[in-house]
Amino acid sequence: MFTLLSTAASATLFGLATSANALTSDHEYLKETDRNSEPQLKVIDVYRRKEPTFVQGLYFDQTTRKLVESTGLNGESKTQWLEIVEPLGFVQPTLAVDMDVRFFGEGICPLKEGKEFIELTWKEGIVNILDWNTLLVKSQFKIWSGVKEGWGITLDDQNRILYVSNGSSTITKVDADTLE
Repeated sequence: MFTLLSTAASATLFGLATSANALTSDHEYLKETDRNSEPQLKVIDVYRRKEPTFVQGLYFDQTTRKLVESTGLNGESKTQWLEIVEPLGFVQPTLAVDMDVRFFGEGICPLKEGKEFIELTWKEGIVNILDWNTLLVKSQFKIWSGVKEGWGITLDDQNRILYVSNGSSTITKVDADTLE
């Protein structure tokens, strides 16, 4: 289940919940521990899936109002564009590209808005550069030294810095233009 959230600063986020129990009847997101803390989240909408996937990376394209999803499972990982079907309250794939069966898909984020995504694999330590529209692999390289496994990745586009997680408390900063 995808949950569309809004913060006090009006940013749009998508979160994942494993069951409907994660949301209360009045759509408060999980537990609000302190009304004075920032940011406060409010559920805008909830979108369900018809088919289950093991979501590892998720990006919302505000221009097209579509999602890009990277899924992981040995031999079943894929990257796909998802369309939000408003009247029915669910998301459905519009384009799905299977990963090489050797790879377990993980985090994904834009590298160059409208042109490329960057996607991590888990234990294989391979980074994929994907075409924005087709989601096909344009190039691959070995993950950065010091990053043992690929887990999560996000881009600070203003400063052109990628933040890469390996599942530990360590975050690796990478120049988004040179990929070093």
